[in-house]
Amino acid sequence: MKIVACVPFWLEYDKNNSVYMKKLAGKFLINYTLETLQKVKLIDEIIIFCSNDEILNYITTDKKVSFFKRSTSLDDYNVSIEDIIDSFIDNKKDADVIILIHPNCPFIKKETIEECVTNILNNNNDSAYTAVKFQKFGWMDGKRLNYSKDKPTPNKNNILPIILEQGSVYIFKKNDFIKNKNRIGTNPFIKFINLFEGHEVVDKEDYEIAELIINSGMNME
Repeated sequence: MKIVACVPFWLEYDKNNSVYMKKLAGKFLINYTLETLQKVKLIDEIIIFCSNDEILNYITTDKKVSFFKRSTSLDDYNVSIEDIIDSFIDNKKDADVIILIHPNCPFIKKETIEECVTNILNNNNDSAYTAVKFQKFGWMDGKRLNYSKDKPTPNKNNILPIILEQGSVYIFKKNDFIKNKNRIGTNPFIKFINLFEGHEVVDKEDYEIAELIINSGMNME
């Protein structure tokens, strides 16, 4: 099976946001993702999927990555990720398994990606994604999620955890996506990661935290 990593990038949005285009410990954020992917021997090809080839000026990795130029119509902030994936599949028809990975999580480990891919290749699961688990009392739309107002407040260790998609890594089979139009299948492998590995750089505060993580050496553990 051909395993292809898709790294979508919105250059104009990121220029305005300014965080993604800043260097983090000497290199641009996207390079952390590319370098991690290059360590995963299961991956056959790594593709940056962006409407502007100027992004190549920010790539400093010495190993080969491919670039596919997508339509600028997909740069709209309201375009769904399913539309992005559809377009990518149209451009890369020979992919069997797609690793969709967003370039704003510099601490994702290669072992995390390898475990997700292996579960799919072994037919244990039809898809995989990274998630974080919180043993906390949760609310949504003004309602309690995992405890009741009509019963005594339980010990936190006895409540169901709140599971959130971490949002960086999704892995799925191309044919399953074409059929279901969803990056998560009916039997997904959920790879739980800690908050350090799952740290997303979206704004200035996230960037500063990422610098602290690197300077402390915690990203090497």
